[in-house]
Amino acid sequence: MRARFMVFFIFIYTMNNGQPVFQLAPPTLKYSTVFLTASPVPVEMIFNQPGAAIHYTMNGKESATTDPIYHSPVLIRKKTILKVKTMGKDFLSSETVTVSFVPAGKAIKKIIYSPPHESYANSRPDILNDDTGGSTNYRKNWLGFERDTAQIDIELGKKETVRSVMLDLLQDEGSWIFLPTRIEMSYFDDRSNSWKPTGNRVLVADKPSPKQTVQEEMKLPMGVQADKLRLVLLSVKRIPDWHAGRGNHGWLFIDEIKVY
Repeated sequence: MRARFMVFFIFIYTMNNGQPVFQLAPPTLKYSTVFLTASPVPVEMIFNQPGAAIHYTMNGKESATTDPIYHSPVLIRKKTILKVKTMGKDFLSSETVTVSFVPAGKAIKKIIYSPPHESYANSRPDILNDDTGGSTNYRKNWLGFERDTAQIDIELGKKETVRSVMLDLLQDEGSWIFLPTRIEMSYFDDRSNSWKPTGNRVLVADKPSPKQTVQEEMKLPMGVQADKLRLVLLSVKRIPDWHAGRGNHGWLFIDEIKVY
């Protein structure tokens, strides 16, 4: 009886002193794609908890109680970093949900890639450039690789000035899905009849990260004239020691490729 009274007393004391008791769950976001074409993309935000509201920003900054409250679908018309959070009195705010919306980019004629794992393959020839994706559900619209290296060859319809290439990647470490450790990019030079390197990027998984889609953009400040591009992605061969799956081979998931 005394123990029950103490639990009740602590609960009442906590509530009367205005201390947050529970952390709210993040809202569910529904949208058709993160790749923008001529039509705006409506984003629906779903959360049902009395005394709580969904706050959002569209400038990449963390949302606060002073930011707009969601009432109806938000229309995304241009490159946008949307950050969304549920907040309410006597609750801890939820974790932030971040979604980046980017332009669809140049027309791509064909993409050829290394064979993905049979469990996460797709027979559609345009799977990496169909303007759909951006979901954190690894079973939907993703190609999954368990190999050391994945090579992607991109063929444009014509020779154009290329200033950057964007890869939509999944980071879901709870499912052993990591970002690549290194991305190398090159273009095909007709004069020398060979591939010319244009740069590389090293990514380090030195601490846990939230489940999210990541748009990694490989930039070429001066631009190159090309109609063929190549990306080589090196996966995590040994999962870091801080992870429960340490020592095992990591997964690499790719959803979309865009050229600008």
